Order: sequence, then structure tokens, then C-alpha cells
Amino acid sequence: MSRCVSSVFDRPQFEGEVIPSAITGENMRYFPRDQYLYRLGFSANVISALVFIVIGVVAGIFALRISLSHMKALNVGGMQLGSTITALINAVQIQVLNAIYNEVAVALTEYENHRTNTEYEDSLIAKTFIFQFVNSFASLFYIAFVKPFIPDMDPCVGQCMGELQASLGTIFMTRLATGSVLKLAIPYFNQKMRVKAETKGVDPEELSDVERQFILDDYHVILGTFADYANLTIQFGYATMFIAAYPLALIMSFVANYVGTCHGEPFAVYRMLD
Repeated sequence: MSRCVSSVFDRPQFEGEVIPSAITGENMRYFPRDQYLYRLGFSANVISALVFIVIGVVAGIFALRISLSHMKALNVGGMQLGSTITALINAVQIQVLNAIYNEVAVALTEYENHRTNTEYEDSLIAKTFIFQFVNSFASLFYIAFVKPFIPDMDPCVGQCMGELQASLGTIFMTRLATGSVLKLAIPYFNQKMRVKAETKGVDPEELSDVERQFILDDYHVILGTFADYANLTIQFGYATMFIAAYPLALIMSFVANYVGTCHGEPFAVYRMLD
């Protein structure tokens, strides 16, 4: 039984053996279903392993927090700096692992060899949501729902709500700062350098529309949009699920999105890339 038949809706990247259709006699691309299921299983195992690695990393960060909380040198003015240090480490870990996993998720989805863009996008969404949800929120769920019940093993610094507020504020501000650099500052300077390199001896104002399009940065119509919405989804989670601990997140989220959407166009201009 064939898994798929070639049609006008096939992804250009879809691979398969070209065989004649038993119905129409026209050539079609055939990819065996057992191979397709094997690739799905392989991807699921890789994702599961990465999720467990994230849980292990988060557990290691909290173990480090417990160790630092017993160091008197880090207790300055009644403030436990160990908690702040580990919150920063957690924020960096979230950004780094998300960036690495995004590349892995795309590679795994390409490996699965989906026939249509809809199948491709659904698979990529599922992979990204599972990993980023665990990576982005595991530490916050631990502070909010686990630490209050294990005070002997891992006591909260002051009140658990205060520790949750500090961790969320650190993670949220780090995410916004990183996003501003990656989405605005870096594209802005890259664009300036590209315009300068492509218009030597020519006034940029005299370029035609086609030439202006040529020197724009690339924006993938699928992956670019997907990355933007994934970022907004995680930001929405921070600003809603833990709003009681950090109400300022709503205002910060609004300002960041307003600047990026309404005033970010001069800084990050792209051309569409399929």
C-alpha cells in the first residue's frame, strides 16, 4: 500500500521512487509507509531524549541553587545572590537550548519526508511545542508547584512567590533582550553592510525595485513565520500562566511587540524566500 501519490500539492522537497500510477498510468512519487513510520519513530525517540536532557539540565541548575544557598559569601544584605545567579543560568540555558533544538527540529522534520506543507508544518509545530514548553516553563512550574511542598529538601528563598517572580523576571527580560538583538539590531547592521557591499559607487536611492529586493535579507515564508509565532506563543505563556507572580510581564510584552511590529520595519526588512 502506498503512503502517498504525487500531485500538485506535493512539497518540492518530497522524495520518493517514481513509478506509474495503477489508476491513471501517470508517473507518481511513492514513499513506503513502513519507512515513513520508521522515520517518525526515530524522530520521536530523539525528541524524547532531548526533553529528558532538558529536565536533567534544569534539575542540575536547581541542585546548584541549593548548593549556592548554603554559601554565606553569597548572602549580601539579606539577599541570596545564589538564586539570582542560577536564574541567569536558567535564562541562558533556555535561549541556547531553544536555538539548538530549532535546528534539530527542522532537520528531523525534513528527514521524515512529508508529502504536503500541511503535514510538514503540523509535525514541526508538534516537535517545537513539546520541547520549548518543557524547556521554557519547567523551572517555573517547579518553583510554583513543587518547591512549596518540599521545604526540607529545597526551601524557597523567602517566599516561593517572590522566588517565582525573580526567576520569571530574569527569564522574561533576558528573552526580550535577546529577541531585540536577534530580530532588530543584528538584521539592521547586516542590512547596512549588505547595502554598502552591493552598491559601491552607486547611490542607493537610484536603485530599481528589483535591485532593492535583491539586497534585502532572506525571510523564509514557512520557517520565518513559524519562528515568529513560536516566539509569541512562549511569550504569551510567560505573560499569562504566571501573571500573578509578575504582572509587569504584560506591559513589557506589549512594549516589546509594539516596538518590534510597528517600529521594527526600518531595522529588519526581508525578502520572501520559499
